[in-house]
Amino acid sequence: MKRHSYSNHFVIFPDSWVEREWSETKGYRIDPSVVADKLRLALRKARDERDMQAFFEDYPQALPELQFYHNGPRGGLVISKLPLGQDFICDFAYASENSKCVQFTCVEIESPTKRLFNKDGSFTSDYCHARQQIADWNTWGQQNLRLVCGAFDRIGDLAYPKTYTVRLECILIMGRRSELNTIKRKQRWSAENALRQASMHVMTYDRLIDELENGFRVWTQRMLVCHYADRALQVKQISKLAT
Repeated sequence: MKRHSYSNHFVIFPDSWVEREWSETKGYRIDPSVVADKLRLALRKARDERDMQAFFEDYPQALPELQFYHNGPRGGLVISKLPLGQDFICDFAYASENSKCVQFTCVEIESPTKRLFNKDGSFTSDYCHARQQIADWNTWGQQNLRLVCGAFDRIGDLAYPKTYTVRLECILIMGRRSELNTIKRKQRWSAENALRQASMHVMTYDRLIDELENGFRVWTQRMLVCHYADRALQVKQISKLAT
């Protein structure tokens, strides 16, 4: 079995060449405005969710709340298609921390071609299904925080037995702001935000673009994109440069 890396003991690299590249370039900075432009282009070209999954694996810095706490994402990594227990798989997951708290963030992305609203202003079945999915994650996770920590493998070890406050955040990324084009839709979207729990959030792809352009809680270093296999976090790729 391959060993865990000396340069990043949370993960196993596929070979020494990838590990060397990471060691030499992990401090490189990306330009958030360039990533914002690349996100716009990806949204125009995307045919389905898989296209957006590929984009975020190339540019995970576009994901929300990577720098929710000042230390940034633990291990400089994001996990693609992380299993949560036996029933759920989230598209992306990562952990951030400070000296008192660790937050595990699970993200569901939907195809940008899926709509939030029907013609009559009611929410679409696609949106209701996606919203229910993160609600199910949240319910399971809040009841099983130790299992959530376990799902994150060695990253989850930072939460126990230390006296951290542990939080779980579930985020859905779906739809475009251009759909909020009537008073009824704006009011219903505002009501959705007001009724959601503090540990559940829904945002449009346009909000990600805004955050990148404003530099709001944006992580600007290169990242490792990992997946869980053979009972360990395996490096899938190093994020692309965007300068």
